Amino acid sequence: RSARSTIIREQHDYRASINTVDCDSVTHVSFGATADPIREFFQLEDMSPGDIFIYNDVYHAHGTIQHLPDYCLVMPIFGDGKIRAFAQIYGHTQDVGGVVIGSWPVTSRSIFEEGIQVPPVRLWSAGKRNTDVYNIILRNTRFPDALSGDIEAFVGACRIIARRFEELCNRFGADIVEGGMYKLIDRCADSLKSVALPKIPNGKWTAEDFVDSDGIDNDQPVKIVVTLMKDDEKILLDWTGSSEQVIGPINFAATGRFIVKWLGGYLKQFAKGVTINEGVTRIMRSYHRPGSIMAPRRPAAVANRSQTNLRNTSAFSGALAQALDG
Repeated sequence: RSARSTIIREQHDYRASINTVDCDSVTHVSFGATADPIREFFQLEDMSPGDIFIYNDVYHAHGTIQHLPDYCLVMPIFGDGKIRAFAQIYGHTQDVGGVVIGSWPVTSRSIFEEGIQVPPVRLWSAGKRNTDVYNIILRNTRFPDALSGDIEAFVGACRIIARRFEELCNRFGADIVEGGMYKLIDRCADSLKSVALPKIPNGKWTAEDFVDSDGIDNDQPVKIVVTLMKDDEKILLDWTGSSEQVIGPINFAATGRFIVKWLGGYLKQFAKGVTINEGVTRIMRSYHRPGSIMAPRRPAAVANRSQTNLRNTSAFSGALAQALDG
């Protein structure tokens, strides 16, 4: 409610999540949101209460985000003197630089045309804002007032999550609350395995869909194909047959873990009432061939990756429809 851009305030293009200290998503899947990029660059013992990290670097995001307008903030949450969880907010901000207003070029050929790339860094350190980092970020947008308002809203939201979590720790004890998070993940995995998987027959099915073009070569459709394999224990998705990464900005820099949590939401129809969180990754796996449209190598352009994301959803739905006879 305190954000400034219409994308956040009105379109609600943002996500909130709570991660365990292991970076597993506990709450309802925030797409692929995890704190893994922070754990990669910073040690737990070097984090302090009041720290808040920020990043938008697609190729350091562990699949959390796939284009640069999605700034992500992560805040460690402490209980009884140690980190128990991470609060995370990310959302589509209005502009992060690049060759076009809005930072969504449909004909870019490199991520360097798409805006500023911010690796995981501290925006707040022990409750004090890192003004130098903040100024660099705001200098690289056409709408610094809107961006600063959105970032401050993200900071406030992280602090609310942390405060509520700390209240639970004070009420029940930090060990109980932390254990409860892992129990919620167990419950998701157990429910999907015992309720959802039996409703899908065992077998192997393949489906494909196409993006009309990458925005550069308008005569060359881009194929997204998935083979869905199902047995009593799991679902495997194999995207090996998908097209090579392309020059244009429809490359989808996700990970198998992201795709499982993105598409795993469709399993909710078979186990109504279950909260889909990191538990879905225990019964569903996804393989992406490096260098393909589904796993591009830096510095491939990615700004228009939504086109590919929606087509991989269609391919998955097509394979699932075959498994269920329509």
